[in-house]
Amino acid sequence: LELGIQPGRREVAISGFDDGLLARSLRLTSVRQPVGEMAEVALAAALDPEGMPTRLAVELQSEVMLRFSTA
Repeated sequence: LELGIQPGRREVAISGFDDGLLARSLRLTSVRQPVGEMAEVALAAALDPEGMPTRLAVELQSEVMLRFSTA
């Protein structure tokens, strides 16, 4: 009871990652990755490995898709 949990009451929020077809179909909150941008960066690194630094750090924006599972 110290954590605010009430006996007999069960609430669960579910979220996922990748925002795939299953998450969209079941209306689950999920994180959507910028797959197109990720592919562009990977392709650029593969096509021009000489021009890429030894360690490549790229920061891309993800998006949280709020849906029924956490509402």
